[in-house]
Amino acid sequence: MKYLLPFLIVPAIAFAQAPSQGKMSKQDYFDGIKGRMQQVMALTVPAMEKTQVCLQQAGDKPALNGCIDIMAEVQRKMMSGKAAGHGAQNMPKKPNIEWSEEIKAKMLKDLERALTESKATQGCFGSSATPEQMDVCMKKAGLGR
Repeated sequence: MKYLLPFLIVPAIAFAQAPSQGKMSKQDYFDGIKGRMQQVMALTVPAMEKTQVCLQQAGDKPALNGCIDIMAEVQRKMMSGKAAGHGAQNMPKKPNIEWSEEIKAKMLKDLERALTESKATQGCFGSSATPEQMDVCMKKAGLGR
């Protein structure tokens, strides 16, 4: 996951930043986060699925690193529209990963976990109208605190 984590997390954090409009109610904050995270997940989940298929077929270093390019491109798209301070200067450097069956298997395992969690979170955002509903949904999905 250490190879893919920056490409999965940095855009989500940048998009999920709370607006700086003084004090917000818990519901208003949730509504803002929900809208931004639904946008992020609409881009990242399909890219993660495409990356997963790519990784399953990768048989060498160029192919493996080409798979990482899929997520890097999504990250560039999301980060390019952000305000100063969240742009390209804050994007993690793309790793140059050495290929091995062990690394490929680890990446696939980590990506499967990330996909499962992302899809569960996406479903919870879609079915929750309040922060409390979101908490219950996330706990039922095994992702709660």
